[in-house]
Amino acid sequence: TKSSGGEVRSTGVDETEIVTLCDLTLKQGLAVEADLDFGWKFVPLSGGEYRVERGFKAQNAFGATLKHTYSCIYDTDRKRITQLNVEGPAGTQNIL
Repeated sequence: TKSSGGEVRSTGVDETEIVTLCDLTLKQGLAVEADLDFGWKFVPLSGGEYRVERGFKAQNAFGATLKHTYSCIYDTDRKRITQLNVEGPAGTQNIL
């Protein structure tokens, strides 16, 4: 589901809060500033987990701006991010 944010699911899950946590965790794990895309995908998984997928642009060591996508899994039962990966031109990197 493509979303621009702001939804509170009927299950009581705050989509915007989860996306914000994923965004902040991503920014802490990067060595450079990230320019996040406006929209994102918010996908319910099994067992109270949700996946956020969001594109962003960041500069590499040579100053070139490259497109990346992060995938963040949030566990509502444990109230924490359990996985954060970044996919880009150099492959997939595990942040968390």
